[in-house]
Amino acid sequence: HNDWCKLVDDPLAEGGKAVRLPGTGYGWLATLPMEDVAYDAGATYTVAVRVRAERDADMPDGEVLWAGVYDGKNKKGVVEVARKASQCGDGWTWVDVATWRPSSGQYLWLSAGRFDKGTLKANPALKALYVDRVRFSRVETR
Repeated sequence: HNDWCKLVDDPLAEGGKAVRLPGTGYGWLATLPMEDVAYDAGATYTVAVRVRAERDADMPDGEVLWAGVYDGKNKKGVVEVARKASQCGDGWTWVDVATWRPSSGQYLWLSAGRFDKGTLKANPALKALYVDRVRFSRVETR
């Protein structure tokens, strides 16, 4: 989406590649428009991301993932989630971001956690956040 994110070689990722979101970035560093996703209009889906936080052992247990869905047409957030390092573990983990009905004009956004950018130059909880998979699963309603 911008210069903050890079597709990098990652031997720990499925397929050997991942998107790297640096801990120095703040805000919505990566986005995925629903126009780029195959989904059935009117159906409900759960979107999840597979993430890994690159951290040093002495880093505090802070926020390493902030993600959500934004509705650009109506200019409002649909949902957002945040996870601390202790909630993500040491390796790759799946995080559910939203269960909703996707529509045109919406997009998934990802960030390497929030921090006080007024006093800090980087997120003290991680060096970088890696994303190697985004999964959309249709939710069957009865």
